[in-house]
Amino acid sequence: MTGRVVTGRTNGAGGVERVVFNDKMWETRPEMFLTELKQRIRDVRQGRDGLIYLLTEETDGAVLRLEPAD
Repeated sequence: MTGRVVTGRTNGAGGVERVVFNDKMWETRPEMFLTELKQRIRDVRQGRDGLIYLLTEETDGAVLRLEPAD
């Protein structure tokens, strides 16, 4: 699995696309999320704690931590 930042079609909108690959490394299932933020996502990194961190690039931007759902 991997993820990639996807820019929005309108200024200031975007999201993250999670992509699942099969054993031949072909993309099998893309899944968009965080589009409701309506902010440009500048960077995505995995922290030492194993969680995913996002940096948004807006006047009121933020560093966001993604945690697994219960």
